[in-house]
Amino acid sequence: MAQPRWQTDAGHLATIPEGQFYQVQLVATDPAHPLDPAAVTYQVIAGALPRGIQCTSTGVLQGVPYAINGINNITSKFVVRASTPTTPKRFADRTFDFTVIAQVPPSFVTPAGNVGSFYDGAPITPIQIEISDPNPGDNVIISLAAGSLPPGLTISTSGLISGYIIPLVPVDQTPGFSSTPFDQYAFDFLPNSLSQNYQFTLEVNDGRETSLRTFEIYVYSRSSLTADTTE
Repeated sequence: MAQPRWQTDAGHLATIPEGQFYQVQLVATDPAHPLDPAAVTYQVIAGALPRGIQCTSTGVLQGVPYAINGINNITSKFVVRASTPTTPKRFADRTFDFTVIAQVPPSFVTPAGNVGSFYDGAPITPIQIEISDPNPGDNVIISLAAGSLPPGLTISTSGLISGYIIPLVPVDQTPGFSSTPFDQYAFDFLPNSLSQNYQFTLEVNDGRETSLRTFEIYVYSRSSLTADTTE
């Protein structure tokens, strides 16, 4: 009786990210029963699979690799034996490997704290929030997690803050004829806008892990810095 014949090529099987489900079917046939997949069983006899990956008796390598070391990619090499249920058993060994890419959480490069100071009533010079994500192929998105940007400013999913800063006017000083209450502010003149520090927290997400960082933008009231007044 002949030994099993491997159909799956030896060597590198795949490169996958840590934490991502992986599955592949190894195939070897028994010459005596070439159309019967159950005629061959499989087991790892040497080397080691990555943690989280197992080899079933039917030749399926599957699982979610995890806890690599958080820094380096790991290549695992192992030997799988394909055996027939005959007596004596016939077997054939083949060596495989695949690489697991360590998943490092995305992080902010731009330091926390103030990222700009501007006058209101004007467009700002766009601010690019820089991030670092060493994992290839990740779809990284930046979003506002808490706090607020100055009115009129927006942030894109790539971390670009841009827009026109709308002056912050006290809500009870709405300009125009016959303000309510009518006698609270004389002549319905437009009051000075307010200077304010805006604090906001951004989140960077690669689809698996996130990082947070808090920034600030200070807005100066242009009207309060001029020589004229509303008095």
